[in-house]
This record gives sequence, structure tokens and C-alpha cells, in this order.
Amino acid sequence: MLIEQKGHNMRRVYDDTMYDTAKGQIIRALQHINPKDVSRYSYYMHRANASMIRNAVLMILNANGTKYAFGKTEHANGIGNNNATEIIYLGNPNEQQICGLFHCNEDLGSSAFCYVTDIDEKRKSDTITIRGMGCDG
Repeated sequence: MLIEQKGHNMRRVYDDTMYDTAKGQIIRALQHINPKDVSRYSYYMHRANASMIRNAVLMILNANGTKYAFGKTEHANGIGNNNATEIIYLGNPNEQQICGLFHCNEDLGSSAFCYVTDIDEKRKSDTITIRGMGCDG
């Protein structure tokens, strides 16, 4: 599959050879996120927000000089706001290597549960819980 990016043809490849490396770096980034930075006020609570979590993970990864990006996000099954986002390795300038999925599931309270799987969702990392700041009082 080819996609157009900045005037270049970029090949999209599904290959999970970089899965273990990506998983380790993303899990470490999740462990360093400040819940206050990824919480949004909604319905009388400060709730962990999936898009803010993804942005925070990318900021940490980019600050460390890694070559990863997030791609297309799709809804995942379950109760709450659940999504799965492509993890893209950018080590080759001519292709985007999709090496796994980043899952971020927001519960009905204020927390989000994040983990990484391979493309087939057969291998799964530990789940990292990011607790929102909760109720105002």
C-alpha cells in the first residue's frame, strides 16, 4: 500500500519486528506521564483523555530521539471510550512500518488503561493505569 507524504511515495508495511522495542519505549513513556497533564475536565470530573495520553507519549518518545509515530486510530470493543492506534516505526525514510497497536481504554470513571499489542493482538504488554484527577470535591 502506498501513501503520499510530503511529495514522496511512502510504502506502508505491516511488520512487527520492531514490536518489542516499541512496546518497551511506549510503556516506559506511559510510566512517566503526569496524570495532571493528560486529564480533561468533563461532567464534574478530571478524566484521563486518550488523545492527550497519545500526544504525551509521542512528546516523550520524540524527546528521546526515537523514530515512532502514531497512525490511524480505530474504535475498539468494550464499555467506555476504547481505541486502538497504529504504532509506526519510521526508521526507513521510504516506508512506514506498522509494528503494533497502542490501546487506550477510558473507563466510565476518570481512569485510562493503556497497553501495547502486536499487529495480530496475540502478544500484549502489561496494562498501565493512568488515573485522572477525579471529582472536584
